[in-house]
Amino acid sequence: MKEKLGTKFNEKQNELNEINEIKEIKDIDEKLIGKYENIIEIEINSNINKNEQIKIINDNFFDINNTILIVNETKIDFNNYIKLEKNRNKIIIFNKKKLESLKEMFYNCKDISKIKFIKFNQENLKDIKFMFYGCSKLTSIDISKLNTENVNQMQCMFYDCSELTSIDVSKFKTDNVKNMSEMFYGCSQLTSIDVSKFNIQNCKQIKNMFSGCKKLMSIDVSANNEKEFKKLINANKTNINVLN
Repeated sequence: MKEKLGTKFNEKQNELNEINEIKEIKDIDEKLIGKYENIIEIEINSNINKNEQIKIINDNFFDINNTILIVNETKIDFNNYIKLEKNRNKIIIFNKKKLESLKEMFYNCKDISKIKFIKFNQENLKDIKFMFYGCSKLTSIDISKLNTENVNQMQCMFYDCSELTSIDVSKFKTDNVKNMSEMFYGCSQLTSIDVSKFNIQNCKQIKNMFSGCKKLMSIDVSANNEKEFKKLINANKTNINVLN
C-alpha cells in the first residue's frame, strides 16, 4: 500500500513539475516538441483582457496571459472550453496520451479562427469524422502533421467550414477510409483542392463530398479516381486536373 501511494505521489509530482515547466513557455521550441506526442495551437475570435491573472480551471487546464493551456487530457472538447472562456484568444494543447478518436473535436466551434497541428503523432488514430464540423469562422488550418494512415472515418470532417479558402489534404493517407461522405460539404469559399493522393478503393460512402462548394474551380485527382470524382462535382464550374 505504501509503495502504491509513493508511486502515485511521484507521478503527481512529475505532472506538477511538467505543468510548471509548460507554464513558463515563451515559444514552442524543439525540446518541448520532443516531449509531447501532440501539440495543437488554436486562435480564437474574442475580446482580450490583458489584466487577467493565472487561473487554474482544473488539474489539467490552465489560464495564463490570455492563453489556455491544456495538459494531457484524455478527451478534448474544445467547444466546451471555448464556451467557458470567451475572453481568451489562444488555446494550446500539450498531450502525451494515445488517442484513437478525434471525432467532433472542434464540433461547432464558431469562435475559432486558426488551427495549427504543430505535432500530431497518432498512429492509432481511426476516427476523425465531424472533426471541424461547423467551424464557420475558421480561416486558416494546418493539418499537415495529422497522421491519417489508419483512419477509417472522415465523413463531414470540414462540414460548413464556410470561410476556408484552402485546405491542404495532400498528405492524407486514405487507404483504410470507408466513409468520406459530405467531407467538404458547405465549404463555400474553397476555390481549389488536391486529392490526387487519395485512395478511395475501400471507401463505401463518398456522396455529397463537395456539395455546397460553390467557388470550387479546380480539383487535382489521380487517374484511378477520375471517374468517381467526376460524379461528385459540377463539371461546368470545376476543372478536373488528372495527375499521375
